[in-house]
Amino acid sequence: MHNLGYHIIFCPKYRRAVLCGEVRERLIVLFGEKADDLGVRIESAEVMPDHVHLFVKASPVLAPHFWVGQLKGYTSRTLRKEFPSLVRRLPSLWTR
Repeated sequence: MHNLGYHIIFCPKYRRAVLCGEVRERLIVLFGEKADDLGVRIESAEVMPDHVHLFVKASPVLAPHFWVGQLKGYTSRTLRKEFPSLVRRLPSLWTR
């Protein structure tokens, strides 16, 4: 049995305030979908206009850099496909 929790914070490129309205709502849904695929549990998610706080419970077998990269990649691709305004404003959605 394990109880590993991670507090992850990341921002859109240039800390632009683009995570509002429909983008914010869709982002929360996408986090849930991908977390289920990866086998991690998002305990809480706070999406501010210019950054995201996630508290995630995960197995010690899964490296944090792996599932964070998967979450960021999946949400970036999907949001940029669904919201063309993000493509025009940012070269990539998330900072490294």
